[in-house]
Amino acid sequence: MANEFTPPQYTSPFILGTSVTAVSTGSSFTPPQPQETFEQRLEKNVRKFDVTLDLPPEIHQWIASIVTYWAVVEWIQIGTLSRLLYIERKEARIMFGARIGNSAPKIRQLIEMRNITVPTDMNRLAKQLTESEQARNLVGHGVWMIDPETNELCIENPAGEWNPPKEPAISRRKYPQAFRPTQTWLVQTLDDIKACIRDLQDLDLEIDACLPASTRKSR
Repeated sequence: MANEFTPPQYTSPFILGTSVTAVSTGSSFTPPQPQETFEQRLEKNVRKFDVTLDLPPEIHQWIASIVTYWAVVEWIQIGTLSRLLYIERKEARIMFGARIGNSAPKIRQLIEMRNITVPTDMNRLAKQLTESEQARNLVGHGVWMIDPETNELCIENPAGEWNPPKEPAISRRKYPQAFRPTQTWLVQTLDDIKACIRDLQDLDLEIDACLPASTRKSR
């Protein structure tokens, strides 16, 4: 399987003619010119990309796997929060909602409030969850596009910032990135989410061992 993805030969008329603008950072990204700011360089590299719903079957499989595994990440965190708060899982769902994202900061604060200590490095876990959630949201919410020059599939990424050295950060909401998900990136993203699941399960056991017996049963 190629490391980059291209759309199938057929095209759907469902959104034919719809295009979005984004910054391509591939080989066509122009080199900086004298006295040119990074924002000027971004603006110069904004191009139109055709939106597509025609994705190869393997892309659909990757999206499904990443989204499905991340749902388990959120489910585990709901259980951990419910026990730290001494409430039932259904009550935690009412408080936090079904989509809770990265709840490591909440879990860490509740651990401190319960005066318990766990071996898990919460800073590392929070960073790991943040990065995995960003990747999940990109494939789960991003608009898929076709690069008109290379015919490669890419995703419109309006999240985060461009951070050029020695210049102010620039929001990607203003200049979205045309992100190319490779096979290597997709494999790593799913592996990282699986690692989050394993680490959260370990954390859950560590917390469970420190709590009163009446709160230890998973709800």
